[in-house]
Amino acid sequence: MFGLSFWEIAIIMAIALILLGPSKLPDLAKAFGKSLREFRKATEDFKSTIQEETYREPPQQQLPRPLPVTEAVIEAPRAPAAAAPTPVAAPEATPVAPASPVTTESEKS
Repeated sequence: MFGLSFWEIAIIMAIALILLGPSKLPDLAKAFGKSLREFRKATEDFKSTIQEETYREPPQQQLPRPLPVTEAVIEAPRAPAAAAPTPVAAPEATPVAPASPVTTESEKS
C-alpha cells in the first residue's frame, strides 16, 4: 500500500489498539475513511476541472453588430463626369483597281 509489508502494518495496528483502546479505534477508522473519501473526491474534481479547461474550445470572436439599413446607406463619391467621346475619323479609302473580267469557257464559244 504505502511500501509497507504485512508485518509492518500489523505492528502499527497493534500499537494503535494498545494506545487508543478498542472503543476509540472504530471511530478513528471511520474518520480516516471519510478523510480518504473526501481527498479522492477533491482529486477527481480537480482532474475534471483541468481536463475541461485543457480541452475547451476557445470562444468565438463576436462580429460587430451590422448597422440598420437607414444608417448603412452611404453614397459613394461620384467620379467626375467624363467628357463626350471625341469622334474618330474614318480612315480614307484607297482606290481599288477594277477587276478584270473573268470569262468562262461557256462564254468563249
